[in-house]
Amino acid sequence: MVGIDPKTLKVGDAFYDACGCHNVVLRVDKHCIRMNDLDGDLEWELSVLSRDWEDSEMIEEADNPAAGTGHPRFLALLDQLRAMHLAKSADYGTAEDVYANYRRTAKLGIQPSKGILIRMADKWSRIETWANGGTLKNEGVVDSLLDLASYAIGAVVMIEEEANGTK
Repeated sequence: MVGIDPKTLKVGDAFYDACGCHNVVLRVDKHCIRMNDLDGDLEWELSVLSRDWEDSEMIEEADNPAAGTGHPRFLALLDQLRAMHLAKSADYGTAEDVYANYRRTAKLGIQPSKGILIRMADKWSRIETWANGGTLKNEGVVDSLLDLASYAIGAVVMIEEEANGTK
């Protein structure tokens, strides 16, 4: 294994630690790195400054695209989407229903799956503005694309729930 400087880790980076646990970086600041252990669903923090990573946390690349395991950046973005879903569910949902914000459209007579499609159309408008050479002042194209991916997955959940009569 090859040791790395933890200060070089970015949100979404995935790696195996010295114990063989698969981890993804959720947050990084100058003092600490918040990680998620993808094998056990545990979140934990490590001090960047007080830990000797070279000796105690040897880190290597988690995935090799040539090995047929998928592109490492794609997999890291999926991990980032997972973390984003958990965070936004806490902000927009309720303890009883993480998709409560999507379901609120039903009060306006709009199926939740179609309400998500409207939100996707808004994101697509931002992406088109960028693609046509416009400047995005509030949210960058990458954030808009990640939101679009999240909405697409949420729409699948809503469509399945509506078809099965659940939730």
